[in-house]
Amino acid sequence: MSSKATTYDVNPYLIGELFTGSHNFRVPEFQRSYVWSSSPNPKQERQVNLFFEDILSSSENNENYYIGSIITYPGNHYEHLLVDGQQRITTLMIFLIAFRDFQSSLEIDEKEKLNVEKYLRFEQDTGKKKEEIHKLTVSNSIGQNFFFNLLENNKELNKVEAGSREMSDAYDASKQFIEGLGHKDSVKLINYILERVEISWIEASDIVSAFIVFERMNDRGKDLSVADKFKYLLFQNDSANELDSRNSNINQEWENLVTKLSEFERTDKPKMDRFLSYFLAARFYKDEFPTSRGMINWIRSNDNAKIVGVNKPDNLLKLMKKDMSRFGSFLQGLNIDGTPNDSLQNIKKYAWDVRQHIPILLAGSIREPSLEQFNRLTLAMEQLTFALKISGAQWNTVEKLIPKWCTELRDGITFNKFIKDYIKPEIESRKVEISANLTNTENLNPTVRSFILEKINNLVSIAAYEPIVESTGEGRKKATTVEHILPQNFSNESSENKEDLVNLKKSINRLGNLTLLERVSNSAAGNLDVVEKFERGVFKDSKFLISRVLQVDNFSGDNAQKTKHNKVFNHYNIETMKLKDGKYWTLEHIEKREKFYFKVISEYFEMEINPLIID
Repeated sequence: MSSKATTYDVNPYLIGELFTGSHNFRVPEFQRSYVWSSSPNPKQERQVNLFFEDILSSSENNENYYIGSIITYPGNHYEHLLVDGQQRITTLMIFLIAFRDFQSSLEIDEKEKLNVEKYLRFEQDTGKKKEEIHKLTVSNSIGQNFFFNLLENNKELNKVEAGSREMSDAYDASKQFIEGLGHKDSVKLINYILERVEISWIEASDIVSAFIVFERMNDRGKDLSVADKFKYLLFQNDSANELDSRNSNINQEWENLVTKLSEFERTDKPKMDRFLSYFLAARFYKDEFPTSRGMINWIRSNDNAKIVGVNKPDNLLKLMKKDMSRFGSFLQGLNIDGTPNDSLQNIKKYAWDVRQHIPILLAGSIREPSLEQFNRLTLAMEQLTFALKISGAQWNTVEKLIPKWCTELRDGITFNKFIKDYIKPEIESRKVEISANLTNTENLNPTVRSFILEKINNLVSIAAYEPIVESTGEGRKKATTVEHILPQNFSNESSENKEDLVNLKKSINRLGNLTLLERVSNSAAGNLDVVEKFERGVFKDSKFLISRVLQVDNFSGDNAQKTKHNKVFNHYNIETMKLKDGKYWTLEHIEKREKFYFKVISEYFEMEINPLIID
């Protein structure tokens, strides 16, 4: 930054004075988007609602209301670029627009109307022609398009997306607030805002002086996010002229990243802070995750700033763009080449809340591995994810290890050695908890329970060269449900004696009492007694092998290849089940099924797992 002395010009204004005259305010590229939230619910974030409630309260008390300061630096001869205060200025502009639209919808005499257009725009004489200038412009292209259409009363052209959602909410909240007041009282409030609401205007001499303020700024009501501060760092440069010449390109590239993340996460409020954390972990962190507050301080250190490349924003943004694309692919269950990845599809379907595996995959993909190598890494991530899920642990228990793991991958460790040295020990350390929660699944999340049964079914299908039944599809008919073989509300007559009754009640959620059925079959079975389920062939008619083998000793029908199927039956200890005395499903049946299930799960996790004895 320049060592030139910083100068400021500070003056008090009423809002009506601030919005009058031949000048406009522009939110520069390095600024964040409009972020103030709106909600009628007092328990939620609602900066917009509170802002106008406070102003209304002050007006009712007949006292002036001070809303703080704005800080600008000069643009062209009529333009002032906002560094601090954009949230308040934008909110006031949106409120005036909402009032204008509300007023125009009323059938009232023109004399009763309050003209607010002069506070929204002005006419500028350029020497050749007179040009209409908006009082506020926004450099964020999505936000500016939305705000422009709002001001020009072209709301039908507006698309609510990341970068405009908060503006749209603010407009709706303003409109509702004004409608609640009615025209007469809303005119009084607008006049109060213009004539009694005060603000301090601090005009910095240049962009360098503005940056000094920006570093310390904390816009009222909502702290700057890590992403906001990171974006600002990309605009820092020794030359103010060079900064001005390239900031538009930097801002556009940043917007593209946010838009992409919004698409990947399917939300108009994408978690850019989280992406940055994962990007830095995959590429640069070595031993630990800095806290959210500490992340920017970590980047600011001279060595780290050079390593990350904030002084070369074009190159850094290209790298972020590449990793954003891969972040999206992994989130959607795709390989580095865009083809489906079974392991990532499973995480997406059954552990949709998990994201911590992504920085590891980003680090692993830096060396452009083959698909075969990459699939080995994604399988390990799937195994770790579900080992944590089944054991009842959370990813944050190993999250602190991720920077070190990413460093090892960047430094060239082979995937096999990485998995052996780091991932397998984490899984094996949870062996007892996995065994306990697989034996009695009562405490497992239903989606994890579904994953376990579908994984068992799929692995057996692969071993038997049988087609894998897709668990999802169009309509409820193709959906899958978990079925209790002995129903949860079984009658006392389902047990041979009182001792068996006690044991069965304790074992109702054991893995050996669970299987998969198509939703239609499950609905038909309902809470049928186990005898009726066997008599109606509920299990033998299922397409799921783990259900079919309850009643049939082959996979594909009477003419199936017996030799091939017998090998699979013997390998996994699969036995068809006959009810004791033709009517009792017993603890022995459940234990036999568990012997089969645990054999498959042991092969999946590549370690021996046995059922625990339940007292």
